[in-house]
Amino acid sequence: MTFRRKLTGMVVSIILLAIVLTGAISSLIINNYFKGYLSEEYEETIMLLKEDALSLLQGTVSQQQFHQYLRDPITSISIYDKNGELSYYESDSSSERIRMNMKRFSGDETDQFEIILDHEKIGTIVVERSSEIQNSDTVFLFNTALFRGVVVAAFVALLFSFLLSKRLSKGITRDLKDTATYANEIEGGNETPPIESKILEIKSIQKRLIDLSRRLKVRERIRKGKIDQIAHETRTPITVLKGQIEGTLDGVLKIDEKRLKTCLEAVNKLQMLTTNIGSVLETDEGEVIVKKEPFDLMEEINLIQTGLALAYERKGLTLEIEGPEKLEIETDKNLLSVSLYNLMVNALKFTSKGGVKIIVSKLPTKIIILDTGIGIAKTHLEQVFEPYYRAVSKDLVPGDGLGLYITKKNIEAIGGEISVTSQVGKGTKVVVIL
Repeated sequence: MTFRRKLTGMVVSIILLAIVLTGAISSLIINNYFKGYLSEEYEETIMLLKEDALSLLQGTVSQQQFHQYLRDPITSISIYDKNGELSYYESDSSSERIRMNMKRFSGDETDQFEIILDHEKIGTIVVERSSEIQNSDTVFLFNTALFRGVVVAAFVALLFSFLLSKRLSKGITRDLKDTATYANEIEGGNETPPIESKILEIKSIQKRLIDLSRRLKVRERIRKGKIDQIAHETRTPITVLKGQIEGTLDGVLKIDEKRLKTCLEAVNKLQMLTTNIGSVLETDEGEVIVKKEPFDLMEEINLIQTGLALAYERKGLTLEIEGPEKLEIETDKNLLSVSLYNLMVNALKFTSKGGVKIIVSKLPTKIIILDTGIGIAKTHLEQVFEPYYRAVSKDLVPGDGLGLYITKKNIEAIGGEISVTSQVGKGTKVVVIL
């Protein structure tokens, strides 16, 4: 059974029950009041009848006077004098016809009243009436009319309630259908928010579904961003390994301890990334897992230089490092390494002649990356750290626009700062302070 039919049935049933109960209670009250009224009227009629009967026996009232008393529930009147002789008799045939037509044979009863004058009985009145005053023809006709009225009222109210409930349920079911459709479409992400319901409960459900949809979209966006970030970070060690292997196969590079150490470092980073995929995906937006450890910054930069040396050489660019021979720091080695690699790859991608220079200083620890590339226009400088933002078309320079975004997140996560200055056609300067 649909909600609409169930609601219509409930409304009609409630209204019908209310009509029946109201009709029954009101009929009972009115009927009791009417019966009491008839009993009082009968007693008043008998009192008047006694007065007129006394006048009749005294010869001061005509017999026609008594015709007025032949009304329901009285069916006949007999008046006897003190000697028992009949002075007057009349019956009402119309009452008999009514009872015959309605097939109400309840029987008659006789009431006898003495006529007293100066404490002396001068006659008797015999009145035939319905067996019970409350079951008279008038009461029967009244109850019949009342019942018909209740039935007609119930029918009209039932019809009205059916039409009304149908109209009301139409609006409610429409809101529920729209809400259900919206709920089913949330998973697909192509949902259109439903028209706001005027019903408080449905409106509340709609608001919760809209909030849920927004949270799911945000969560999906965060998840996609993290997946893209993981994919981007895996390119660093993969590119290093690929470059070393290709260089070795081409006979350009010779495998030595330094290059093996570079390859081992790349493998370790891949292993760490794959191990931490689950925990990275479960972290909130903006949250970066930081694991600090002591290491030699200059050794790490030299390993990155070794891994990228072939790529720089093939493009005809230089990659110089200037700084102390050794610089011990304590921070997240992987996050800093990925960040420096991204900066060196960016410099490589956007530089076609000249080269890249890395300057390292201490107190405070500062890493400056200078390139002689195409530079960045001032209109783009404020947005270069935004995810998926590209100052240059992807058709000209490949990439997904995540490098600087990830770098900034990583540097800030380990408590550092990063800034970019640039001149179009002259190059770019990136400063990282730890």
